[in-house]
Formats: sequence, structure tokens, C-alpha cells
Amino acid sequence: MVDVFDLGNNGARTTLSLSVARDFDGGQNMGASCLGKAFFGGGAAARQASAVDIFNGATRTFDPTPPPLSAARSFLATVALPSAGLVLFGGGELAEDEKHHSASKDTAIVDVWDVRRDRWRMPARLSVPRKKLAAAAVENGSVAVFAGGFTSDVAGNNCGSPSLRPGMGCYRNTIDVYDARTGLWSVAAPLSEGRMRLAAASVDGCAVFAGGEVNTTHGDASGIVDVLCAAARSSTSAPLRFTRTVAELSARRYELAGVSLGSRAYFAGGNPGVGHGDPSAPGRIDIFDSSTATWSVLTLPTPRDRLAAAAIAARGIVCFGGGEGGGVTHDVVECYQD
Repeated sequence: MVDVFDLGNNGARTTLSLSVARDFDGGQNMGASCLGKAFFGGGAAARQASAVDIFNGATRTFDPTPPPLSAARSFLATVALPSAGLVLFGGGELAEDEKHHSASKDTAIVDVWDVRRDRWRMPARLSVPRKKLAAAAVENGSVAVFAGGFTSDVAGNNCGSPSLRPGMGCYRNTIDVYDARTGLWSVAAPLSEGRMRLAAASVDGCAVFAGGEVNTTHGDASGIVDVLCAAARSSTSAPLRFTRTVAELSARRYELAGVSLGSRAYFAGGNPGVGHGDPSAPGRIDIFDSSTATWSVLTLPTPRDRLAAAAIAARGIVCFGGGEGGGVTHDVVECYQD
């Protein structure tokens, strides 16, 4: 089910249905908007889904269902590149019958939808198969940055990491970068800490990756924030490099929501982990202002994790909807005007 709120009509709500009912792992990387359309791909219900649903803002309805993703999967990251008219669906966990019996369920596939031509381009691949990663766009919506994630440890060798116990899985600090202007992929220097279920937002040429889960066994949460800003370059054909800073959220958490509005990135709610985090974390909104490089904190009235976020730039509004908290699944939508 999809709830559509029309702020131009006093917030009137329309309820629509997806082509396939499915879970998007809370609100993290569940969709992206590009050229007046919103895209929802993959997910899981009884099994992983390959469906892609496209909501058309002009008609207030879903477009005819396009051909599916090249592989059914959940826990993928979706990012839009408006300058190039592309939407990328990267990584994820494959359905059981779409993987080799001895292989990891996690995939490196990146499906690329061409919004202007209404068709798929040739799929690409991330440098490392993984799920529960995050993605953001920089360089005026022409460069996609995929960061973090988790790879199942099928081989039992910690993916080569001596710091993890065999079979525990691998928390990825990998950053893959796609430049739509050149059509090239590259691998950037890694995140400061490997983690999954992190949130992402884009502000003023910077990709901001916040929080995440760093220990499946104990549900430990991270408060680390990696801020990657695209450095100036002489031409679009020159290699893309990032300047980096590392910050800390006011409270460690994962399954938080990230969204940007103007020069600000908002990170709301989240799960503080099992027995180690600040119990007030699900009720916090950390705000990074890229114009001043400063942080501030607001209160989320309904504390929760696995929520979704959206921004209405024309109105200067950010909204946080749904989620789980206190043993309850919430239907509340809370909005802030900047």
C-alpha cells in the first residue's frame, strides 16, 4: 500500500496499491524520485520480489508496470541521478532459487532504469556483493555513491577479515561510485567503519552516511557519520575524488531514516541496539547543516525505527512516516517545516 499526501490540496491523502505487496526493510533506501516520478523496486513478502512500481506525480497514479529487475531481491539500495535521468537499484539479497546452491545469497547486480526512455540499460555490478547498503547522489545528481552493507559469510572465512568470527558475516566499508557523465565505475577509499542498515542523504555535493549496525550477534549500533564531498576537478573526465570528514550522531543507532532539504541532512529515529545504546535514540533527529558544518538535534514525537522519510522542497518540509517502536507498528506521519 502507498499513501500519497497532496500538500497542494490541504494534505489530502490518496491510498494506492503496489503491483505486488511487499516489505522494503523499513524505509531505508526503499525508493527514489527522478524527473517527477517515484520508483519502488524489489523487496520481499513470502519471497524476494523483482517488481518495480513507478508513481507518476503528474497523473497521481502508477505508470504501467515496467519489466522487472534482472533478479528478484530484497535489501537493495535505490538512488536517482536526475541530471542523467537514471535510477539505480544496487545490491541486495537474492531469492533462494536465483542463486547457486553454494553461493552467497547477496548480489552485486545494479539495475539501471532510463527514465527518459522508459527502459532498462545493461546491468552493472558493484565491486563486492552485499545487501543492506545505502546510496546517495552527488555532483548535481550525476554521480551515485553506494556505501557499506553486509555480505553473508558462506565460505566461513570472515570474507578475509580476522576480526570477525567464522560464519558471522562481513560488515562492508566498501564505497562504489558510478559517474553517469563518463559511464565509469570506480572504488573510493572506504568508510571509516564497516556497517550495514545505515542511512544516507545528499547535501551540497556531499554524500552523508550515518549510523548503522556493526554486530549482528549483539545488535550493536554505530554513531559514526562519514561525510564525503566531491572535490573540484578540472573536467568531467578527470578522476572523481572526495574530501572526507567524520562526525558522530548524538546517539548510536541503525534502521534510521535519512533525507535532505536544502543544505541540511536529517537523520531520524533508529534502533539503539540490544542493551548497549541510548534508549532515547529512537526519538532523536540529528541535523547536519553543510553550510556551517554544524550539527543540531530535534525530538521525534513518536520514537521509532524502520521509518521512511521524504522532503517537499517547494514547501521546505521534511516528513517521517510509519515505523516500529515500543512493540507497535506506527501509521503516524510527522512533518517539520524548515
